[in-house]
Amino acid sequence: MKWNGRLPESELELMLAVWEAGEEGTTAPGILARLERPLTASALHSYLKRLEEKGFLSCGKEGKTNRYRARVSRAEYEQQESRTVLDRLYAGSLRRFARPPPRRREPDGRGGAGAGGVPPHAEAGGVGWSRCLYGCSPCR
Repeated sequence: MKWNGRLPESELELMLAVWEAGEEGTTAPGILARLERPLTASALHSYLKRLEEKGFLSCGKEGKTNRYRARVSRAEYEQQESRTVLDRLYAGSLRRFARPPPRRREPDGRGGAGAGGVPPHAEAGGVGWSRCLYGCSPCR
């Protein structure tokens, strides 16, 4: 399934809760229990309806309860989003994506290194070139 654009954060948060529930799906209270932020029942149902209309969720009745199941797997969504980022930012080129970013010039005119040739973040932590945990280009 293909879709245009990415999900807004609020809808993505709900999808993460549904994906976490697994293939058996979940109910509205089950989704609310998995959310990190509080959400009113009416807002939740609005989001769920939108996700259903977009084709991300299916809703089935089980007695008096609605059960929501993902129609798009997390892997499918991640793959499509990765492809979208690659296409938009790197013209679809893995080579351009993997290329290190250009070195940023520091105000002192040196290419990213502070006093003594040690990157500023390394100076603050007392870490030299060989022990940088960030893997930044000046430290490689």
